[in-house]
Amino acid sequence: MSNLLPLPIGKTSSSASLAADVGKVYLAAGKLYRLVKFASAITDPESKVVVTAYSAGVPTWTVDTTTSAASEAVAGVIPASLTTDIAANAYGLILIKGAGSVLSQTTAIVDGDLLQSATVAGRVDEIVTTVSHLTLLKSCFGKATNTAGATAAGLAITCLVDVGTGLG
Repeated sequence: MSNLLPLPIGKTSSSASLAADVGKVYLAAGKLYRLVKFASAITDPESKVVVTAYSAGVPTWTVDTTTSAASEAVAGVIPASLTTDIAANAYGLILIKGAGSVLSQTTAIVDGDLLQSATVAGRVDEIVTTVSHLTLLKSCFGKATNTAGATAAGLAITCLVDVGTGLG
């Protein structure tokens, strides 16, 4: 882990020199970020959840938005400060641990709900109490810190992100 960022949070780069550092974790302002490569273009990227691809069971840290509910491959959240469209094959930092914001799929999310990926690309949904413990453990990546109903579906809500960092 390093606190020397390879590029500013909220910015992307197409520099191939970043390829060797994909997957590395960085500490900035008390939050953890991971350098990733975006597989495809993402419009209006701020606060979207992304998932990683795997190769032989190992994460590649090549990420994209998902339309799979309760994905087990959540990689992190695109920072709210990244407001310009992301080009395919660009590199950027995603939030993996700390306070952030995510896009709600529903107004049913309330403060304290555990979050999972949703069926609308890049959005989140609450984990319902009827899911198995195994699904909960594999798909939960954060906790809401405000209520979506106070905003509206598709708008940002605050949360605590905690994607498996492998850092203890």
